[in-house]
Amino acid sequence: MRPKIFIAESVGDAMNQVRQELGDDAIILSVDDEPDGGVRVTAAMEDAVAEDIPFAPMDEEKEPESWDMGAEIRQALAFHAVPKPLAERLVRTAAGFKHEGPLMAMAGAFDSMFAFNSVVRNSSRRSILLLGPPGGGKTTAVAKIATRMRRTGRTVSVITTDTRRFGGYEQLRAFTRILGIEIVTADCPNALKQAVAAAKAPVIIDTAGTNPFNDNQMNELEAILKASDSEPILVLPAGGDAMESIDIAAAFASVGARRLLSTRLDMAHRIGGVLAAACASRMAFSEFGFGPHAANGLTAINPVALARLILPHAQQAGASPAQIQTKAAQ
Repeated sequence: MRPKIFIAESVGDAMNQVRQELGDDAIILSVDDEPDGGVRVTAAMEDAVAEDIPFAPMDEEKEPESWDMGAEIRQALAFHAVPKPLAERLVRTAAGFKHEGPLMAMAGAFDSMFAFNSVVRNSSRRSILLLGPPGGGKTTAVAKIATRMRRTGRTVSVITTDTRRFGGYEQLRAFTRILGIEIVTADCPNALKQAVAAAKAPVIIDTAGTNPFNDNQMNELEAILKASDSEPILVLPAGGDAMESIDIAAAFASVGARRLLSTRLDMAHRIGGVLAAACASRMAFSEFGFGPHAANGLTAINPVALARLILPHAQQAGASPAQIQTKAAQ
């Protein structure tokens, strides 16, 4: 299957493009909103069986010899310290979009190999719970999600189980006070269960940082998850070593995390660890966080925005994080 991306003002216009280029038998893989207000339709023709493990290298496939953009994309992925097997898979997948230019070829590869599912826009349960290693930015992410939801007119409740860390409650309260949200604390699984049941609006739960390699801490986290009956969202800071990020994501995937929210994009020039973690754990990208301010800096990531984060570094390694964020959001 060779997916192709169609961007248009409306779904109808995009579908017309699909029919004209791929015919009536095309398979629609996804329909997503674009940041600029348009829509993005991903479609393909069924011509091959998809690989079961996207992280694995494809030794049997050869990159088209005439594809000059392959070197540019490979260089960008190398700059971001993407593990070589994943990088080669991305380059070969991007070759299927070689006529779209380097940006859209990279976006096509991301769209084929990764899932994208916004936490702010799509909540599968009444409550979501942010978890992850210490210092990853969970509390700030909770405040940012609550802010975005309130800006769309939704009412939310915020609960924190981070009652041991000095200043944790005060930090979250400072973030959400302006929104008129009263924070509820829960110092044990039973208290959390009662707080979630009593909430009159969708719930966002902040948790203390968890060492994913400490069995006792992971057991405590599982008890919290069970009591809250919530969807766990992994908060993973960018800039980490790829193999370490894979191990961290695998640990949190084992307790049910299926979506990944990456933070500190303003402080990291290399995001290969985030790509590797999402691919190896099969987590969907949700939002990317830029900066410490609750009022802004949370972007629902999509294939084109992710490609814009990857490619500029190879072309201009001195670009500032703010410039990269602006390009990604456009």
